[in-house]
Amino acid sequence: MNAPSLNAIIHRKLLVLVLAPSLVFTLVLGSAIAYRQYTGLVERNAMLTQSLARYVAAYMDDTRHALRHASLDVPAASERALTAELANLYASFPHFERLLWLNQDGDITAAYPSGMVGQDFPFLFNPAGEGQGISRPVYAPGAGGLTIYLAHPARGGWSIVAELSLEALRAHLNDFAPPGEATRLLLTDAHGNLIVHPDDTQVRQQTNVGGWELFSRLGDQERLAAVFRQEGVLHAGAVEVLPELGWRLALFTPLGEILVPVSRTVAGLIVFLLAFFTIIAASFRYELHRRVVAPLSAFAGTLQHAARGDYRDSAIAGPDTFAELGVMEREFTSMAAMIAGRERDLRHSRAHLGSIVDSLASAVLAVDAQARVTLMNAGAARLCGLDPAQARGQDAYRLFPILQGARKHLSAALTMGRAGKLEHQPGPSDARSAFYDLAFAPLSGEGDGGAVIRIEDVTTRVQLEEIMIQTEKMMSVGGLAAGMAHEINNPLGGILQSAQNIRRRTSPELPANREAAAALGTSMDTIQAYMRERGVLRMLDGISESGQRAAAIVANMLNFSRRSSSRHVPTDLHALIERVLALAASDYDLKKRYDFRKIHIQRTFDPALPQVPCTPTEIEQVLLNVFKNAAQAMSGMRPPPARPTLTVTTRAEAGYAEIRIRDNGPGIGPENRKRIFEPFFTTKAPGEGTGLGLSVSYFIITNNHKGSFTLDSEPGHGAEFIIRLPVGTAPPAQRAG
Repeated sequence: MNAPSLNAIIHRKLLVLVLAPSLVFTLVLGSAIAYRQYTGLVERNAMLTQSLARYVAAYMDDTRHALRHASLDVPAASERALTAELANLYASFPHFERLLWLNQDGDITAAYPSGMVGQDFPFLFNPAGEGQGISRPVYAPGAGGLTIYLAHPARGGWSIVAELSLEALRAHLNDFAPPGEATRLLLTDAHGNLIVHPDDTQVRQQTNVGGWELFSRLGDQERLAAVFRQEGVLHAGAVEVLPELGWRLALFTPLGEILVPVSRTVAGLIVFLLAFFTIIAASFRYELHRRVVAPLSAFAGTLQHAARGDYRDSAIAGPDTFAELGVMEREFTSMAAMIAGRERDLRHSRAHLGSIVDSLASAVLAVDAQARVTLMNAGAARLCGLDPAQARGQDAYRLFPILQGARKHLSAALTMGRAGKLEHQPGPSDARSAFYDLAFAPLSGEGDGGAVIRIEDVTTRVQLEEIMIQTEKMMSVGGLAAGMAHEINNPLGGILQSAQNIRRRTSPELPANREAAAALGTSMDTIQAYMRERGVLRMLDGISESGQRAAAIVANMLNFSRRSSSRHVPTDLHALIERVLALAASDYDLKKRYDFRKIHIQRTFDPALPQVPCTPTEIEQVLLNVFKNAAQAMSGMRPPPARPTLTVTTRAEAGYAEIRIRDNGPGIGPENRKRIFEPFFTTKAPGEGTGLGLSVSYFIITNNHKGSFTLDSEPGHGAEFIIRLPVGTAPPAQRAG
């Protein structure tokens, strides 16, 4: 997104800081004026309505008072007298159009002006008891205007009736109404029939306005000031009720009479402000461009050149611009020179740092907060198989699968800034088992977060640690074996000596034996025959044979528990391997459980392998043990391999001779692989193995020959035992002798 120009920024600031507040102030001021006029109008209408209502009430009170005074006199019996009385009343109250006396039957007995005598008066009202009756307004053509009839009872059931002209009342109200055609004054009776209205036509037609919103909202109230809508226009109105008459006087003005003048004034002010702002903005823009924008544009061009590494000098300050720009030019020139020097130093430092990081044997990489690669050294490039430029921006978990098991530690470094470390993590499955140490450290200087990851291949160290652990175990077993051998040797010697003595005491060749037999009445021949018949001699042979075998085992255990004093002689390993294979094929026990001759033997011998100084019998024991275990593993596999194969490989290394023995059997799982060289550990069924074969072999190779004995295996992919024997050096015991 492009940044706005300086002109746009200044215009925006002028708009926000000058024009917008001015417009807002104008609108607020106009609203305040309109509200003040509105409240003044409402107060004026309310006060005027109350004042005019009091006038109408006083006007009608005078009329009713005159009728009440006339009704106090007892009517005379003659029409002339009644007419004279009406004439006096007519003369004293000029608003009466006609006065009538009605008898008990409602007939007109007397009238002034004359006429209508003897007629039945049509009541346009309902006198209530002793009160007066008032008719609804009636337009009387003879009177030339609007009239009403007022009736007041007299003694003897008589009534005096006056036809009152309302023209004087209408004229007075219209005189007091506010000037102008906008404000209107209405007077209606209790039923909404018009009495006073600016339009005489509606008065003559007796239009009923009782359904107007203003009168509907009045309800039972005596007065009301409100805004109401009439004929689609909003009005501000006030209404007052005359309590004794029930008439309603209303005064209302359209709100447009208030808002339109104020709106025109506000609109004029806004037009003036816009014009003023346009003139100011144009002049300001011209001066701004000449003195600020043009010099800054030239300065921006110089900055663009500097951003591309071109720090050339450029004169940007002129006589029409401001002095600060000259200071900026001088400072920029000095800064550009400093930046150029620092860039040279930075490139040199970066190259030196990259050389240091790339020289590390470990894989080092940096990732951002989303675990995307941002930087890595040559070791990491070799590990993932991609160039650092190709790996940048890619997901670290995908490039380095070993990180999948360390998501929690990497997440802690990225989100919580907590360093972490994982040791001996198994690598991806391949031809050999690999182990790695992982270290995670947060990048404290990165604003968006990130972490540095170090991946170190510790496969060799792990293997050495396993060898050291096995060596320590075998040393412990050696001490245990020595103690057990000494404890077993004593009773074993007693058994063998006792068996030998039994043989001597039953031998017919000793004179003492014959003499003792003769003294007991028998002969040594008879005793010999008995012992042969009962198998005693055979049992003695078995005791002697078992004892000798036990003695041999004890002797081997003693040999394993102390430094070997066997003589190391240069030996041809290829010939030794062939002898062991022939021995394994002819072993009776092996043939009983499996046929070793059916196993395909694949030999890959290195013709350059030199003779190795060793004890041949011990190496034969180790190889025989490994061959037997491999044959048993392949025969016990379900289903067995289509072609059981045992691959024996030799090769010469720097200072070592290596023997690899690989089978295509079921393989060994990681949980058993760690304990395979432990004494008494076996994966065979109970009674089928002692668990000492591989532990003794491990001891012979590592202790007696100072070599190494390791295992590489994966479940389902067979097992491979690797024996490495030193070449050209004799064990310390032999050199000392």
